[in-house]
Amino acid sequence: MDEEPSKSPVKPAAAADSETELFVSSYLVKSIARHGLDEDYVKQKWRSAPVEDKKRIEEMYKLLRAKEVEYVLFKTQFLNETNIVE
Repeated sequence: MDEEPSKSPVKPAAAADSETELFVSSYLVKSIARHGLDEDYVKQKWRSAPVEDKKRIEEMYKLLRAKEVEYVLFKTQFLNETNIVE
C-alpha cells in the first residue's frame, strides 16, 4: 500500500526569507529604532538572530498587534457609548 508523503507545514526558504524581510521592514523595526538604535543595526541583528528567537518574537508581536486592535475597538465602543449619554 503506497502512502502519500506527509505534507509538512514547513515553508520553503524563499518564503521564510520574504516573511523575515517583511517583518524587518515592519513597524517593529522602526519602533525599536525610535528608542535610540540605528535602524540598519536593528535589521542586521534581526537577520542574524536564531530562528527560534525570530519565531518567538514574531508570535509575541502578532499577539501585541491583536491586543492593540482589540484595545482600539473597545475604546471606540466606549467613546460611542459616552457620546450617546450626552
